[in-house]
Amino acid sequence: LQCPCSQARLCRVPPAGRASGRLVGEDERDETAAEVLGVAFLAKLPGAGEHLRPDTRSGRQWRKLLEKAKLPMPGSERLGLRATEFWVFPPAQEEAADSDSDADPEADQEEFIVIRATCQRSTVKQFFMASGTFRVQMPKGATVSYLREILGTYLPENTRVLATKPGRGMVVLQESEQVPEDIVVSDFKGNRNFYTRFSPLQCRLVLRMLRRFLRRDASQAKLNEFERAAKHNDNDYRAQLVQFLAHEIYPRIFRRLRIPLESEMAGPKLL
Repeated sequence: LQCPCSQARLCRVPPAGRASGRLVGEDERDETAAEVLGVAFLAKLPGAGEHLRPDTRSGRQWRKLLEKAKLPMPGSERLGLRATEFWVFPPAQEEAADSDSDADPEADQEEFIVIRATCQRSTVKQFFMASGTFRVQMPKGATVSYLREILGTYLPENTRVLATKPGRGMVVLQESEQVPEDIVVSDFKGNRNFYTRFSPLQCRLVLRMLRRFLRRDASQAKLNEFERAAKHNDNDYRAQLVQFLAHEIYPRIFRRLRIPLESEMAGPKLL
């Protein structure tokens, strides 16, 4: 591949054209996509041909499912038991070229740390409703007050933020104190395992990457395809756009900003 494994694209559906020494058509790709999704049996049900026509609502939904399965898998997705073959590709040529354009000296000068937080669960309800441990990416030197800003209502107003100090053991941190890398909170209402807030420089970098990606001819062709398939239905168009961005550009943005791509972040969106 001549590229880091983290940049490779993994597909469950063979590419159009020649794959494994044979010609692969769109019909075969559709069949493979349906198989790996576990929905192939639906196409064999009585009346399926009528219900799955491209001009019907169910047909459009069917097409969206198949097209999504053909996209490279996000890093957080499990391989699944139904897929028996995989195709590994290097980054798209445009993506590789963009990596040099993603440099932002000002943004790269910002220093961040990742805080590891543990919640003191006091009730059975808390145990099942909230995350017991989570991480927060913050600017280096950020205070408890800034931590509360990032977490918002997930960290209730009266929640204590504690940390271990040499010779004193576990103590409550004041709002103006710097947050160390390991803390304990007395309450937490969130259910994700990672939180952050983009700085103005990070926002600038994200918008540049999005603009560059969406200006590509291939991206414009995809957007036109989504518009035709949606037939003036804004909700359908947005749904296709979200899936497209989530698979094609968001993972690259997260890698650039060193944001983890994990199972509980399978669908992070920048909206």
